[in-house]
Amino acid sequence: MAAFPPLPWRKADIEYHNSRHVARLAERFDAEAFAEQLVKARVNGATVFAKDMYGYFYYPNAHGPVHPGLSFDLFGAQVAALRKRKIHVLAYYMTTCNPVLANRHPEWLIVRDRAAAQASEHERAFTGDYQPAGAGAGAPQPAAQRDTAQDEDKEYEIWKWKFCLANEAYVQWDLACIRELVSRYEIDALWLDQAHARACFCPDCLRHLREQGLDPFDNGVQHRHKVAIKNAFLKRIQQVVKETRPACLVCPQCEASFGMTERAPLMDYSDIEVLPTDDVHYGYDYCATMLRFQRGHGVPTYGLTTRFKGYWADFGGLKLPAQLQLEAATFVANGARCNIGDQLHPNGRLDPAVYHVIGKVYRHIEKIEPYLEQAVPVTEAALVITGPTLGRPRGAVNYGWVKLLVESRMQFDVVEPDTPWERYGLILLPEDLPVEKAMATRLQAFIAGGGAVIAAHNAGLVAGTERSWLARYGLRYAG
Repeated sequence: MAAFPPLPWRKADIEYHNSRHVARLAERFDAEAFAEQLVKARVNGATVFAKDMYGYFYYPNAHGPVHPGLSFDLFGAQVAALRKRKIHVLAYYMTTCNPVLANRHPEWLIVRDRAAAQASEHERAFTGDYQPAGAGAGAPQPAAQRDTAQDEDKEYEIWKWKFCLANEAYVQWDLACIRELVSRYEIDALWLDQAHARACFCPDCLRHLREQGLDPFDNGVQHRHKVAIKNAFLKRIQQVVKETRPACLVCPQCEASFGMTERAPLMDYSDIEVLPTDDVHYGYDYCATMLRFQRGHGVPTYGLTTRFKGYWADFGGLKLPAQLQLEAATFVANGARCNIGDQLHPNGRLDPAVYHVIGKVYRHIEKIEPYLEQAVPVTEAALVITGPTLGRPRGAVNYGWVKLLVESRMQFDVVEPDTPWERYGLILLPEDLPVEKAMATRLQAFIAGGGAVIAAHNAGLVAGTERSWLARYGLRYAG
């Protein structure tokens, strides 16, 4: 962590998702006033919108529609004004969610209907017309139907429009958009949202798996395939960005999930979306768990909260300075940098009250930055947890342990079993951790070398057995 490159400590994530029903955009936008507002709030890094979750672009391009309510290059004006003030510029780019593109290419979408896909394959095989890659009359329909005129008004169902990363035509389209964006504008970083991979039964997924002799309707096969294609997607984005603008950083959002060791080389830094005051989706325990998990992977980390009291884009909500100050302090105390989310009003004007509050928070962060640069958390313990690749390290058991350790003033990291945790003085094994035989051997060697272990309930057993790896210490399993 001490060797991380210089990056801004005080970012603002300025969201700008607008459906087609917003008839006029950025009517009151003034590039100079926009940038000066950020300067006054002591913001030294800003994310501005290139493409939103509806599929609309905010700059002229060769690949997709500019928002119909926008009459000028808003993104370009923002980039120029921010660069003029030496503010680190990030381009927000939504990847796999795009309703506008779904209307043009429904065949690129994820197919979720497992039963229809199985029936379609069975029917073609029975009639002698077995073509797993085909899309005949009996083929499963994508998440959005070809007749999408009625669906255009259902934009509240935005998250159903997900593209399959196994579809090469879609991936090529996205890469072409990214190449054009990065080549045209002098941005410091590309901020990627929603680069997800989910179970899919489209013709491409079925063909890929059948060609490898695998069963596409097996949950484990599906999961491993989706992990692989997500990693391949991130790698191809990284290659395109570095070929086009070598100094541009690649920053996928919310990558703090199991298997991150494999993805870490594919990113320059990542934001963890944590809204501590929203305990429905996040909460303070989520925040502490995620920050302590991601910081051990060699990737600079940002904690991303919002100025909203509730959820995203709550225009009427504004936290008190004390709330945001606590959240920012939590980020930096855990070795993360700060990012505060806002939603630019459709008229293009930032709210002065919002940046008055953000400025109060960031003036304090700016004052203590000399103590934050190259600072590394000193930890004495490791909480070892595990889960499915791409799954997030959350849940009641993990939160309970994190809460216990935080309140006990224990300095600790959250790590996966394959981490070199022997460098810690104390290893904590929660009750739902499966301890494989190889890990039990490592733990015994760790103890022999003077290390301490706390093992709860099932973590005292060798996974899949009722045999305790603690027997040599006089402990037996009694139930």
